[in-house]
Amino acid sequence: MKEFTKAAIADTFMELLQEHTIDHITVKDLAEKCGINRQTFYYHFADIYDLMEWTLDNELKKFLERYDKTDADWKEQLQQLFVFFRFRGQQVLHAYDSQNRLYYEQFIYRQMLPAIHKLILTYEEAETLAEGKAEFIEHVYTRMIVNFFLDWLDEGMPDEETVRLSDYVHFMEGSLQSTLVTFQDKNV
Repeated sequence: MKEFTKAAIADTFMELLQEHTIDHITVKDLAEKCGINRQTFYYHFADIYDLMEWTLDNELKKFLERYDKTDADWKEQLQQLFVFFRFRGQQVLHAYDSQNRLYYEQFIYRQMLPAIHKLILTYEEAETLAEGKAEFIEHVYTRMIVNFFLDWLDEGMPDEETVRLSDYVHFMEGSLQSTLVTFQDKNV
């Protein structure tokens, strides 16, 4: 019953996000529309932003389960994030504001760091890096993706051609090997 109620609150939240920005959605409005009292809301979530985080995590999980691509490479994972965000476009833009920009940053980082880690391990240069260097490079490249993604959100999520996603992918792949070689040469 607990998960059913959380899911119902999240569904109502997504309905409200279709029409309103997150700063115009109140717990009172949500509770009334969902047919619950405020205490029930606060039993499940600390506030609207906690609800937003939980909902985004669960919506992405459901979206990715449809594709069942546990072996997806970093490009596929990046593409899936773009598709997911575009699929939920209006709701994502209505939930995205300066107060929760950090959450989006952390969310994208958590999604992409394991993929970049796997990518780096495919290069033989990574095997001979000094302790901690591969991890440093992972974090830097993951941050580049996060910033690229946040810029895309700030611009209102233009289409892939405008964003030049394929060019970005080529840039990332082209510069990564060079970076690994540079750090390999400076193994100190």
